[in-house]
Amino acid sequence: MHLKRDLGVPDWAVTLEHCMTHFKRDARGRADIVVWSPEDEPLFVVECKAPGVALTDDVLDQALRYHDLVEPEAGVIGLTNGDTTAWYAVEASGGRLARLEHAPRYADLVAGRLPPEVEQEPAAPRPHHLAPTSKDYAILEELGVLGEGSPREHHGYLSNLAGLLYFEDDPDYSGRSGRFSVESTGLRYASFGNAAGGRWPGLYRYFVICDERGDAQVISFAVLGKLLAKNHPKFGNTSGTTMLIVAVDDFDQRHNSLQLDLDKFVTTSGEAMTLWHDGTLTRGKRGRMKNAVVMSWLRSRAPHLVSGSSVMLGSLPVSRPTTWADAETFIYNCIDYALVRDALRREP
Repeated sequence: MHLKRDLGVPDWAVTLEHCMTHFKRDARGRADIVVWSPEDEPLFVVECKAPGVALTDDVLDQALRYHDLVEPEAGVIGLTNGDTTAWYAVEASGGRLARLEHAPRYADLVAGRLPPEVEQEPAAPRPHHLAPTSKDYAILEELGVLGEGSPREHHGYLSNLAGLLYFEDDPDYSGRSGRFSVESTGLRYASFGNAAGGRWPGLYRYFVICDERGDAQVISFAVLGKLLAKNHPKFGNTSGTTMLIVAVDDFDQRHNSLQLDLDKFVTTSGEAMTLWHDGTLTRGKRGRMKNAVVMSWLRSRAPHLVSGSSVMLGSLPVSRPTTWADAETFIYNCIDYALVRDALRREP
């Protein structure tokens, strides 16, 4: 995005890395770009990210925080990573957020004119996993769900699990008692990293959990396709399989705790699919731990997950659409497993 070329912004109207203390005492952070009106009032703000960094909901939240501090006249924020740019209008009363169809021109914003809002499309129906159509697969491909290397015979159960996460209303798990309570709070576009430095941007179903001490964490689930590549300059040869991502955000650190290959760690039998894992765990620069050590840790911390030499996460139906009631034990087991894995990672 080039403000002068694309939006007609004068050079004098742009300030970079503008400190928020200019607008509010003790406010933290710096807005990447603040654009000013001819009357020397803030007009709009732009949040910039490096190329390849996804413009996630977290990036939008950061821009909204700066917007609320700056209080720009136009009520507009921009997000860009050099490759992709998005524009939003923020309603002054109530804070309603609306995506704009295209970039606003500086002269139009000064005159109080905004581009039209993007029309909200009706919610897509859940894909039919037993008889998927090309339209169903187009929806899943748009979400980045199905890996290009996933065998076609796996598409049914993969789309069933994705259909649960992305197309069903929030489950009511909040009344459950036990080691922690769980509340689903919807979907968000997010990006989480792993020990190898990879990033997994996509749509995540996230749950707020609260343990017996009252500590809260956010656990996010996604079904995402892995890159299919040969001799990639960064990732080498990758299989393009479909992965279940379970990410943990304790408000201090956030990362993928579990990346489960759904083409490898799913067994189908009759009307059910069973999801399991072999305990593979990597601790950053310290490398991969022996599976036997991981399984021993699990037996002492979460014995209900262990069966022989495998971690059993749960079974889900494949002959009909999986419901949240079907998946309750599976969701809790995945959360348990992610947290126990993180506890082991923290061990010296």
